[in-house]
Amino acid sequence: MEFTGKNILVVRLSALGDVIRTTPTILGLKKAYPDSRITWLVEDSSAGLFPALEDIPLIILSRKKLKSRNPLVVLAEISRIVKLIRTQHFDLCLDFHGILKSALIPYFARIPIRIGFLPKGSKEHAHFFYTHRVPLENHQISRYLRNLKLLEPYDPSIQLESVSLGLSDETHQWIADMMKENPLLLIPGTSMFGRNKQWPAESWAMLYKNLIERFPVKFVFGPADDHYRESLSRLLNGDPPALPPLSIPELGQALTHSRLVVVCDTGPMHLGSILRVPLLALMGPSDPVLAQPLLDKNAHPRSSIFVPDVPCAPCRNRSCKELICQTFTKPKDVFDRIVLACGDTG
Repeated sequence: MEFTGKNILVVRLSALGDVIRTTPTILGLKKAYPDSRITWLVEDSSAGLFPALEDIPLIILSRKKLKSRNPLVVLAEISRIVKLIRTQHFDLCLDFHGILKSALIPYFARIPIRIGFLPKGSKEHAHFFYTHRVPLENHQISRYLRNLKLLEPYDPSIQLESVSLGLSDETHQWIADMMKENPLLLIPGTSMFGRNKQWPAESWAMLYKNLIERFPVKFVFGPADDHYRESLSRLLNGDPPALPPLSIPELGQALTHSRLVVVCDTGPMHLGSILRVPLLALMGPSDPVLAQPLLDKNAHPRSSIFVPDVPCAPCRNRSCKELICQTFTKPKDVFDRIVLACGDTG
């Protein structure tokens, strides 16, 4: 397979963390083949990083329409996208998502070469719609390495590429001023779909009370984190110090000014990871191999993960009522790891 000069469609529709994790591979592909044109098919809800990335055109699907209970709405949106893709005359498609929906759209759009994984790397019989099928012999690897595996049979020299954010000078200065103390950033929230990944508010409050004796600390709350903010306000007898609402690129820039980011397995964890900021990732029930941030030569040397020592983790039980993994993630142990990473006095 030759990528030189090709018109390539990349498919990774969602979720935000998975789109973020695919970006270093695509930037590596762009670096290796600068004369190729790469366009990304993505859902609107997961496209927040792209305004700060240069020269990656988008084809954007409406997630709301795809999730509609009216099949005519769904079919109309897919038909619109298929017609749009056909007008751009792509030579090949790289399907990093690996589900039926992500495989069918390029198939109906008649892209002549469609590359995806065999089962273990794909689901829902998506592989039947690929012209080129890549085996994933070991599926117990990080998603970053998994993305590279899709390109490996065609060019094993492609590497994960670092990400830089294209923000205005004014935005850079505003964020630098806001982060002038280089605070620790605590990011407690997750998506509604990943509530089982959240560390209890009581644990965050206890950690914060211990940290502020040594370091400047600020919280980061997302648009769905009002319950966390309210719980912490009650536990701390006042509003916790927090960054203002930020876009995904603005948050990424703020992370680069942090002394350390303490975060659950969520999109901001991977945002910090691809920007090579120091992270302490609280894995909770998440698989510490599949879901890990970058921890190899590409990572910040002070980054690490905290894996609870319980027999039931990792698991994918989003309805778990016990969450023993979160109970066994002790604030004191997390505090000790932060001090080890940052030093006694910060």
